Amino acid sequence: VLIFLIVRSFISSGKENLWLAFGFGLLVSVLQGSILGFFSLIYLAAVVTAHLIRKTHLASHWIAILPLSIIFLLAEHLLVNIFLGSSLNYGFLLVETALVLPFYFALRLWEERFVVKKEIRLKIGK
Repeated sequence: VLIFLIVRSFISSGKENLWLAFGFGLLVSVLQGSILGFFSLIYLAAVVTAHLIRKTHLASHWIAILPLSIIFLLAEHLLVNIFLGSSLNYGFLLVETALVLPFYFALRLWEERFVVKKEIRLKIGK
């Protein structure tokens, strides 16, 4: 879930990312039986930080999403390890990091092809 949220906030900006982070965080908290809102706070912080980094000159190239995602995924795993007492799995972290670029290109393709922007208007008539 965090991979999708980071990639989406890196591609597009808007309040929808914050609502998605909050909703998915509540859903993950309920499904894992953990503290309600714990994952929402982590996801909201990740989305806001990714959005701020996106506006800087550091994120001008698509490869900048890799270090950003590694930092966020490691921070999430460490926070879950500290507060919920689960173990840190480096193999799972590597798999999640490897999935970032395919998610990025798939979501970017989806946004370009299937999401209608407000700037596009059809000229009817002359």
